[in-house]
Amino acid sequence: MASSTILRRSALASATLVALSVGAMSERAAAAVYAGASLETSDLSIVISGSVTSLGFTFDMSNDANLNGTDDNESATCSGTAIPVMANNCGADPALDADQAFVTDSEYPKPPENTFALTGPLDPNESYARSDSIIDDAQVTGDARTRTRNVAEAEVKTRANSQDGDATSEISSDTGFTFSFDLGETGSLVLDFDAARDLMVDIGTDAFPFALARAGATWKFTLSNDADGSEIEWEPDGTIAAGDCMITDNGNFAGVSCTETDDDFDLNKTITVSSIPSDMSESDTGDFGISITGLPEGTHTLVLQEVKDIRVTNGAPTPGVLSLLGAGLLGLGWSRRRRV
Repeated sequence: MASSTILRRSALASATLVALSVGAMSERAAAAVYAGASLETSDLSIVISGSVTSLGFTFDMSNDANLNGTDDNESATCSGTAIPVMANNCGADPALDADQAFVTDSEYPKPPENTFALTGPLDPNESYARSDSIIDDAQVTGDARTRTRNVAEAEVKTRANSQDGDATSEISSDTGFTFSFDLGETGSLVLDFDAARDLMVDIGTDAFPFALARAGATWKFTLSNDADGSEIEWEPDGTIAAGDCMITDNGNFAGVSCTETDDDFDLNKTITVSSIPSDMSESDTGDFGISITGLPEGTHTLVLQEVKDIRVTNGAPTPGVLSLLGAGLLGLGWSRRRRV
């Protein structure tokens, strides 16, 4: 039985963020509403045991920013094969780079491309939203390791009228990091990686009577059998439990098992504040991993999906927000549907 390593001890860095200290937050304008999120996964390894006869991949990223109804959307994609031959249309250095999405309502200067440290408005009356991402290196394209960075942040300061801004940065959509491989015999798959996540929200003392700051990050693993749609889903939640690695068997996954090996913190988390003033931040690091056995021969598709969502509001509540308040959802943040 042959062993094929797809990504050996690689770094899939979903984002890089320079965390602001409490002192730095206090220096922000009192009317500001701010949110920022980052998630970095590193030292990622995917090892498939079995006869891997082919391996194809697609990298797909998008950067989206919105401020008061004005949008900027940027995207990039590349694809190729790693087995039996290495051929792709990705770049050499970097492998893939989506332009920065940026919106401002004033003369706030657009940061240079690939600026992954959190910034802030130069003037207390300016607002902005931005997101940026890059895949510096990718092992399946011939690099020694895989490295990806992104950032998403938004800050709204003007209180003369309603200001509503949001920014999202996606390093992986449903087809973001997608690997399709063929097994010539029954095999197994082992995935492990390290992760560091930062979430931060802040509402100043002089914000508009209604204000909201929300920052969230999600991470999801999906492995499906192309023949009948049997599927394995894993969304790390900070606990090692039998139900966390969910198998939907339509016939071909009857002999498949999935076991969590590491799950140090919840990788699917949103924090929200709406009181004036208020702030909240979370920083976590840890290890994650799963082991899958009994994969049948045939074609399988593996997707790693990571999304960050930022929303800041400094103004009168919109009807949609009022509906959410009535339903009591804002205090809960996002809710993830989990199948039992």
